[in-house]
Amino acid sequence: MASGRLGPPMVIGPRFNRPRDSVEDDEYAGPGQGGRRLASRVVSSGKEKSREEVLAQQRQDRSGRERNRRMFGALLGTLQRFKQDETKLKEKVRSIKR
Repeated sequence: MASGRLGPPMVIGPRFNRPRDSVEDDEYAGPGQGGRRLASRVVSSGKEKSREEVLAQQRQDRSGRERNRRMFGALLGTLQRFKQDETKLKEKVRSIKR
């Protein structure tokens, strides 16, 4: 394996000398992986709560609700500020074009 002076390591070998239409090229994970693949899957642990249980718990959490309101208000304020800035910029551009 050789490495480039200014870039990532370059891999030289038979794997990269094959034609592009090879099916295996699309499935190859990349240099350093050795062409090996790991089968993976997502498994539920069974400890997760249902959506209804999570929503019921969130309704009872007063501090969480207050935080959500503050965050939503901050987001609306930011959007309103951007809208004001945009209208000022448009007016400035219009005055320059005249």
